Formats: sequence, structure tokens, C-alpha cells
Amino acid sequence: MSWKLDELMLKHFNKKSLPKWQWFFVMTAHVFFLAITLYALPIMYLYLNNSILAIIQITFFAISTICIGYFLKAVILRPRPHNHVTYLGKTDSSFPSSHASVAFGLAYILSIYLPTLTIVWIILAMLVGLGRIYIQMHYLSDVIGGIFIGLILAFITLIFISPSLVLT
Repeated sequence: MSWKLDELMLKHFNKKSLPKWQWFFVMTAHVFFLAITLYALPIMYLYLNNSILAIIQITFFAISTICIGYFLKAVILRPRPHNHVTYLGKTDSSFPSSHASVAFGLAYILSIYLPTLTIVWIILAMLVGLGRIYIQMHYLSDVIGGIFIGLILAFITLIFISPSLVLT
């Protein structure tokens, strides 16, 4: 059932392709957008404000999420839409979307440390997820699975490193 929904969503995105916006979704779907907007810039701000614990949490979360995501990809082995070839010139598994995992998990952690920008973090994370579907690197269920994994791992990271932030 869910695979049919994924195929329908992919066909919908193909029909609704917006050539004028192609550059935008390609940009937001790639790792550099994620690394700069949800990692590097917040890290610099937190560093300038002596929030070393936040930097440790964010870095630990990002590294552990990428490792767990690649482990799950190796176990699940779901082909990418249209057996898409990655930028490394090979095909790999699409579930879960590591980009979505990291983006939504970082958005959650950053919203705790910088709550006035919560809506910005959520919008940036959503752009990453939508971009991954738009450029046909992932199905909708890959992104949704990545969101759940990212939020769960972010919560676990916060609990282990500073439980008072989450459990108060």
C-alpha cells in the first residue's frame, strides 16, 4: 500500500514540476544547504555565545544519525526512485532519508537552544525533505521515516547529554 502512495506522489511531483523553481529545490536538497543552514551557521552563533554543550550535542547527533541512517540503508536496501544514480556514481538505498533525519533532528535541537528561530528551523528542514522528493532522490515514505528517526535520535541525544533541557 505505502509503495503505491510513494509512486503516486512521485508522479504528482513529476506533473507539477516547476522549471523556474528547479534550481531552488536542487539547492535545498543537497548536503551543502543542510550543512550551512542547519549546522555551520548555528554552530558559529552558539560558539560566539559560549554554548559548548549545544555544539557537542549537535555534532554528536549529526554524526550518530548519519551512521545509523547508513546502517539502516544497508539493511533495508530499498532502491531509489528510478534506480537513481547518486553523485558518487553508484546506486544506493533510499530508506531512510539521511538528509531528512539530520535536518529535522537539528531543527528540534536548535529549537531548544534558539527557540525564537523555531519556525525558521522547521521551514529549513521541510525544504530539505521536499527537495529530496522533488529531485527524485527519495520517496515520501523515505523522508517521513527519516523525520521520525531524526526526531527520536535528537530526543535521545538531548536526554543523554543534558536531560534537564528535555525533562523539565
